Amino acid sequence: MSKARCILPDTYHLISRRCTQNQRLLSSSIIVNIIFWFCLGATAISCNIGVVGVVMMANGYCALVHDRDGNLSEFLHRFHRLVAVVMNCYLLRRENFWASGDTNVIECGDSNDQLRKLAMLHMIPVTEHLVEHAKDWPGVNSLVAQLRGEELEFTRPNYYFTKHGRLPARVKIRFVRPDGFAHKTQKEWAAILSGAIEAAESEVAAEREMLERKASARKAFVRLVFAVPPKERAQQKPTWYDKLKPLSKWLCADVFARQRLFLKRYAEAFALLKKGFRDVLFPAGTYRLWVLKLVKCEPFPNSS
Repeated sequence: MSKARCILPDTYHLISRRCTQNQRLLSSSIIVNIIFWFCLGATAISCNIGVVGVVMMANGYCALVHDRDGNLSEFLHRFHRLVAVVMNCYLLRRENFWASGDTNVIECGDSNDQLRKLAMLHMIPVTEHLVEHAKDWPGVNSLVAQLRGEELEFTRPNYYFTKHGRLPARVKIRFVRPDGFAHKTQKEWAAILSGAIEAAESEVAAEREMLERKASARKAFVRLVFAVPPKERAQQKPTWYDKLKPLSKWLCADVFARQRLFLKRYAEAFALLKKGFRDVLFPAGTYRLWVLKLVKCEPFPNSS
């Protein structure tokens, strides 16, 4: 039995997922970018999820989101399913699109931790030595829109969707800021974000100079093939997705303490439920049993 998930409202999460077998199924093109943007915007609106930032690589994506109502699981389910079916239709595929492992979900701590993770996800193409500057990445990249405070709008793709389907013909994406930066003006917020990214870019540039290597050509990634031969995959170094795994150690101590307390109280409530106590209250954040209406939960913190 897997560990219980604690899904609380008003939380920030760093999420990432890679394509099956590390294939480059999301290689950047105008159509692929529109498909990804539309699916992200449509599911974020339906689940009331705020998108803080997102970067799509050829073999996966990484995003920072604000879960306003505790709908993160529903959002991930809808978003990944929608991207998979539309991209399989576009690529004329029939197999699974995403890797079979779970989505990498890392809960963020305070506002500084959220800013650090936002800058880190924008730096993925730079740390992989694909481009020199984060804003130059040709794939899905929210950095320019965040610095300018712009709202992005995308039309529903012609692939898979019907003309009179349930999803809207156009979706708008307005990027939210990390907790604690909402009161900043757009100029102040752009200076904070660009400063964090420029500092990281300087470190990578120094590393690149020490290694005597150059960033790959920006236009070369538009022409990347979709599949990578198995022998080549076996010889590849760990990808950006693999490097995201240790990020969980960056979580603040209060986040770790809250998770341990949740698991302890969940285990106690589940033990009482097995003994026949049907009126036992599970801790706030219990997701699966609460969705199935099998148990009752305590009210969320700070809820009226």
